[in-house]
Amino acid sequence: MNFFKSHKLLVSLLLFLSISTQSQNFRHLGELCEDDYGYSKKELQLFDDFFEYKADLLSFLEIKNGEWVAEVGSAEGYNLGVLSLLYDSVTFYAEDIGLKYLSQKKLNKNVKRYSKLRKSPQTNNFHFVIGDFKKTNLPEAKFDKIIMIASFHEFTFVSEMIKDMATKLKPNGKLILMEAFSIGKDLIYCEDHHCGKFIDSTCIQMSKEGFYLTKMRSPETHIINYINCLVFEKDQKKSDDFFAKQKAVKPYVKMTLTLDSLNIANDSVAVRIIADTLLRHKEDLVHVYTNYQGFLKDIALKWVGTWNPTFNAREYQASINILSINKLLFPSSFQNEYYLGVINEDKGNINNAKQHYKNALKLNNNSKQCLKKLKQHDRSFSIAVLSF
Repeated sequence: MNFFKSHKLLVSLLLFLSISTQSQNFRHLGELCEDDYGYSKKELQLFDDFFEYKADLLSFLEIKNGEWVAEVGSAEGYNLGVLSLLYDSVTFYAEDIGLKYLSQKKLNKNVKRYSKLRKSPQTNNFHFVIGDFKKTNLPEAKFDKIIMIASFHEFTFVSEMIKDMATKLKPNGKLILMEAFSIGKDLIYCEDHHCGKFIDSTCIQMSKEGFYLTKMRSPETHIINYINCLVFEKDQKKSDDFFAKQKAVKPYVKMTLTLDSLNIANDSVAVRIIADTLLRHKEDLVHVYTNYQGFLKDIALKWVGTWNPTFNAREYQASINILSINKLLFPSSFQNEYYLGVINEDKGNINNAKQHYKNALKLNNNSKQCLKKLKQHDRSFSIAVLSF
């Protein structure tokens, strides 16, 4: 289920998302997990790959305490275990097509594991059901959200499954897809040779069953990776508004994508024009693409090899320029300051790096990563020396 290939290369989704952990020792994706989520990358499974920042994940999912949430294609339920770290008093249902993938024993094992990781006693409830290729067997009209994480591409009978899930949702319920999607001529396949869905065709299939796209994680691009997250609701007016705004911001997204050109990314004048333009349209951009900060950050880190293990160059200035745009758009983000510190450190500008780490600490004085970095470069460093 969690394995994709691009062209002739077969790699796991986990490797595909976090491939930079083997990239010239530059950095490890997920190194801010403990600062931001309070849990390690291993404990978060794939969630930090979809949303590196906890606030972005919570804002996207909009799960509220007391809601009913199901995951279709959940395997042994580890994703729901992760969500149980972030929410309280939620009724979770794990669903899959056979006891080979999901059983009470497997679910109980994961519930026990994640209950031990929580900072407070477990308050969520967990159940499981076994469905089949055409129906989920979930309780009728009970759910606020039904989530599919790297499973939608596996559906053999897509229309039947959407129709079935529609009956399981409350009137204002949402379908949430977290997937790697094929883009243009770039087809991605799972280990069972199922082709990754296209976003456009997925929207068409959903609309036939009365569900309409209302929220999207980031613009479609294979510059970085193929992952995206989509929310569908039975609210065509809300969807029409979404698509109207998406059309309006298209020129600014196109402008952002020019940062994939080294000539542009290295040109301080061009970068400033892009920064000023994006700042003027920031509100509309983040309304359409909720993870625009993460989108820009990923493009920036691409230039230092993070998303491509064969990328031999270190285009530090390009990366710094793009992170500076991100800092202008999202000044309260400690992550931008942190990554500016990491890049300057890798470049050998230790004094600049230390200043960025200190700036990051002013925005998040609980950042263990920033403290660790500063102590590495100054053994006498103490949090008390910072001027907040």
